Amino acid sequence: MLWKCIQKLKEFKKQTKENLMKFIDKQNIEKLAHGKWRDILVSIGVLSIQEASGKSCPCPQCGGRDRFSFNNYQGQGLCFCRKCDLRSPWQLIQHRRGISFRDSLELVANHLGGHNANA
Repeated sequence: MLWKCIQKLKEFKKQTKENLMKFIDKQNIEKLAHGKWRDILVSIGVLSIQEASGKSCPCPQCGGRDRFSFNNYQGQGLCFCRKCDLRSPWQLIQHRRGISFRDSLELVANHLGGHNANA
């Protein structure tokens, strides 16, 4: 009997998480993150302070010596690598963390407060 209760609880938690994820929307998260990408990427451990400084440095994806720069163009968290074409904060998060796009959305939404991700 206890085993059935534990299984039902696990199933409920999984369904709840899946239902919440349906409401996490890239556009809403990007609106909330606008102008905050530098702090977000440093806080979640995707960029170091040096990499987020805007100065040329080694690319987090392909290496090199000075081919990557984070410029946060118009508050959109954009970056640029002259070799591998790394550009969006989503690509950067996925590469550095080894996670899917959906997981990167969830990570940023949780960093922004989760409950505000649907506003």
